Amino acid sequence: MRLALALLASLRPRQWVKNLFVFAGVIFSQQLLTPRIWPALAAFAIFCGLSGSIYLFNDVADADKDRLHPAKRLRPIASGALPLGTSASASCCWPDAWPPHSRSRLHSGSSR
Repeated sequence: MRLALALLASLRPRQWVKNLFVFAGVIFSQQLLTPRIWPALAAFAIFCGLSGSIYLFNDVADADKDRLHPAKRLRPIASGALPLGTSASASCCWPDAWPPHSRSRLHSGSSR
């Protein structure tokens, strides 16, 4: 459980609020409560996954420097709460994992 929480913290969900911009189109076109919300939700999930993956990759690359920084040394990777191997694997696999059905739609040839 601690490993999962350390991984979640390394994905920096506080930063995901920036990805809410993908809802601007459906909000300003007054189509928020229509089926057009689903592509926006998928885009939000994809952006969160990709940004989290980049944060993980960056934290792995900067782990040695982060251990010397007074604030960054408390991050899960720099502190050792999340092993480098686990975080490196997660940074590569995370974008493929979410959303689960997005890749099948992209490769099925359907265009909506």
